[in-house]
Amino acid sequence: MIFGVDFGLKRIGLATITENIIIPLPPIIRKNRKQASKELQQVLAAYTSGNISSATLVFGIPLHATQDFYNETQDSKIDEMKRRVQHFLGLINFKGKVLFIDESYSSQEAEMRLQDRRYKARHDARKNGILDSISASIILERFLEKYQEKITIKNNTLPSLSMQQSKSQNHQQSTFINTKSFFDLFSNHQPPTFHEMKMPMQALPHIPVLLNEVIQTFDMVLNPKNPSFLLSPIKNTILNPTIIDCTLGFGGMSKTLLHYYDNVSIIGIDRDQDSIAYNTYLTQEFPTRFRMQHGSFAQVLPNIIAHSNHNSNAINIRGILADIGVSSYQLDTLSRGFSFHSKTLDMRMDTTQILHADYILNHYSQFKLEQIFKEYGEIRDYKKLSNLIIQARQKSTITSDIINNIALKIHTKSGIHPATLIYQALRIEVNDELGQLHKLLDSCENLKGVLLCIISFHSLEDRIIKQKFKQWIKTCICPQTALKCECGNNHAKGVILYKKPLSPTQEELHNNPRARSAKLRAFYFFEK
Repeated sequence: MIFGVDFGLKRIGLATITENIIIPLPPIIRKNRKQASKELQQVLAAYTSGNISSATLVFGIPLHATQDFYNETQDSKIDEMKRRVQHFLGLINFKGKVLFIDESYSSQEAEMRLQDRRYKARHDARKNGILDSISASIILERFLEKYQEKITIKNNTLPSLSMQQSKSQNHQQSTFINTKSFFDLFSNHQPPTFHEMKMPMQALPHIPVLLNEVIQTFDMVLNPKNPSFLLSPIKNTILNPTIIDCTLGFGGMSKTLLHYYDNVSIIGIDRDQDSIAYNTYLTQEFPTRFRMQHGSFAQVLPNIIAHSNHNSNAINIRGILADIGVSSYQLDTLSRGFSFHSKTLDMRMDTTQILHADYILNHYSQFKLEQIFKEYGEIRDYKKLSNLIIQARQKSTITSDIINNIALKIHTKSGIHPATLIYQALRIEVNDELGQLHKLLDSCENLKGVLLCIISFHSLEDRIIKQKFKQWIKTCICPQTALKCECGNNHAKGVILYKKPLSPTQEELHNNPRARSAKLRAFYFFEK
């Protein structure tokens, strides 16, 4: 395995690669060298099954911290840093590979990735070392970029670089591997479970929100203690129930449900190739109970439902789960362009699609931009914003820096960064998020004996879900102009399980502040 290391005097940040995803690990708070080296040895042993000599450590060195790094003084500082690393690793008799890479300004970039969190969260991240582990992740990112751009090494092996090599030898032996063979070497292990990781919730690639509430909701149907409230008879024993996870993400929800229910099968849907690649280990852990399909749930879900309705031996759909939102991994991966700290304007959940945010900002008409910012961002100054974009792109191509500067010239709700609503509107347009949600709800309205559980993160989505649920519980479907009911007044499709949506608890908000806007609504379709 390979680890990124941000080697500091007070804290040591750590990160590793799990199923092609760079994940920060719990940092080491240094009291003394012996204690810190022992903790590092324990971490390496835990992730390499005791064979720490198989690990490769990538240490960051600030090569470009000063403009005169080529002079003798700067070179001596680099040599001194390498000697410190060598002495530190000598305390645990480390025999694995050690590589060095430029970490200049990685701490500043790590700070930027925390800007969307509150002041206390940012302060705690600096104090408890999470910031250092994020910096270690950035070191690994730079390492991967460097290997991707350079020469491909033969025989799929890492360059044999040791701390004792001279600088001239390092320059002469600058051999590199390509991305595919790199991941083949270091991603064959099975990722540990949430409990085995023993890391803070922020370290996971994506933190499932309202997880306890989801389990509580599915228990009402799969383990009913008082099913009478469903107003419809329900089977005491449901044979081989299947839950469709429409937004698989990084498998947090699905894995928990598979462990919690022994007889449940899950079909995971996601249009993000990174998510599909990450969750391949679940198909190995649950070969008969879990499978995945790549694509948008608006396209895949209707096909699954249609196949279930027309095939007597088809799956027994009992639950549909959708977590409508952007994952923490997508937000934190700056190359995906979801965060306004990113230098790219992309925002595609499915990277194979054509439309992206850069095209919208540089090619959409002013009228179309006004429509997007008004409807999807609910921005009060949508006309002013669109006009500023049109004026700016007449001078040059719109970049993330330009759109962030324009954002400062408009008014938004208090406590919300000016760029937040702009990026929300662009993301919804790029991924057709509201259209996808409408199609999801339309494909579910004729289901029987199925629980629909949806988590939303902003008012536009929650409003659509709320209105659709209210429409489904109407018993009378006569036109409003009718003087009396002629339809029989028994057309309710099901029941809304919660009068008000469930929200995160204070404990969950403490562990995951990004869950603060999450709302869970659930609907049960009658078995009739």
